Amino acid sequence: MKQNNSSNTLCDKKLLAINHLYNDESSEAILSVRGTVRGIKNRVRAGIQTFALEKPVSKDEYGQCVMYVTSLGIVRSTKARCSTVRKILRNLSVRVFERDVFMCNNHCMDLKERLGQTEISLPQVFIHGHLLGDANTIEQLNESGELRKLLRPFQDPDVVSNTCDKCGGYGMYPCTVCEGSRRSSNNSQRNGYITLKCTQCDKSGLMLCDLCN
Repeated sequence: MKQNNSSNTLCDKKLLAINHLYNDESSEAILSVRGTVRGIKNRVRAGIQTFALEKPVSKDEYGQCVMYVTSLGIVRSTKARCSTVRKILRNLSVRVFERDVFMCNNHCMDLKERLGQTEISLPQVFIHGHLLGDANTIEQLNESGELRKLLRPFQDPDVVSNTCDKCGGYGMYPCTVCEGSRRSSNNSQRNGYITLKCTQCDKSGLMLCDLCN
């Protein structure tokens, strides 16, 4: 019984911390007779549960809004969901770091590991390394007005209005070392030119844009 009370108290503290972190204006807590936190006013229940259950993945993503998408247009519904969420975030002037799972297999494996699932619905949006949700969650938060409050720290109108001159807004470009062939040559005095695997790009022969990422 004591163990359950301690776990409930820990969960309550997480809810308070999340509420203060993402929305300072609605930090009023609902207290029980014993003084424990039973809830937070003016919060979307789904959003609270999402942040409370999700564990931080990497400190490198703190202060970033990351969205996993796909540029593959064979499945029209998936492509349409990615376009819809992209428009919503763009209308809010949010700077988004997109990770195309079709262009880079590493992004696909990373997303599966983070969610712990093999079948994933795209897009998936993360903020501060925490899972915010899929397309349905983003649309619900946007309709309720909560999305603007959550993404206010990520707004950057100057960056959103401009397109990267180096990658064209894709976030990746062909490797400048192997030109996308994933092979590089090394001149050896004994054996002449030796073909080696390029270490500067991923399995698709692409490099991350240093201006966008």
